[in-house]
Amino acid sequence: MKKINTLFFWMMLCAGFALSSCEEESYLTDEGVHSNQTSLSTYDYLKQHPWQMFDTLLMVVDHYGLKEEINRPGTTFFAPSDFSIRRYILLRDAQVKRENEANTYTLADMYQDVTADSIRQYLFTGTHTLATAKESPQALSSLGNTPCAIRKIQNINYNQWSGAPVYFLNYIKVRGELDVPGVPVEPNDPNLDRTVLVQTSDIQSGSGGTLHVLVNTHTFVRF
Repeated sequence: MKKINTLFFWMMLCAGFALSSCEEESYLTDEGVHSNQTSLSTYDYLKQHPWQMFDTLLMVVDHYGLKEEINRPGTTFFAPSDFSIRRYILLRDAQVKRENEANTYTLADMYQDVTADSIRQYLFTGTHTLATAKESPQALSSLGNTPCAIRKIQNINYNQWSGAPVYFLNYIKVRGELDVPGVPVEPNDPNLDRTVLVQTSDIQSGSGGTLHVLVNTHTFVRF
């Protein structure tokens, strides 16, 4: 009887593994390439994000009355996420607490320190995509009149998963003159350009704009 029970146990265990394997295979089924086209406007696309990653950003957009600007056809928006805005607020909160531990820094305080151009520095006239970007930096001027650039960078760490080169788009805040790739610079040079990785690129909105999302580790308006 003991042998039969042991055999039954192993049979059930193997069946469980087989069922688990089938579930994993179903989960990993390739559903094809997702479209980068959306019928929603740039604003509404950010608003309907399932994890509300842009709710605070849109509060800032509304505060400065920039909804029409980010929805304007033929514009490109490099959107910072709520994580980026939170990083800025926590940074400023730490600064004011060094002056007085009772001090706090809130979104309302941020409105006193930044302007509409703080958002416009992420907004550009024209369609700028990863597909059209070059491996050498392309100088651009934002709608906030700040010197910027974009550049696509090959990521060799991803090449093992793809038969073709894998590229990521970079948003560059130019400080002084546009840095030339390959030319040595001092790490602490105040004029060193600041590069921010784009984590999601080339979303084409129904309002006729292009949307990119900056990596969450970017600190809003700080470069």
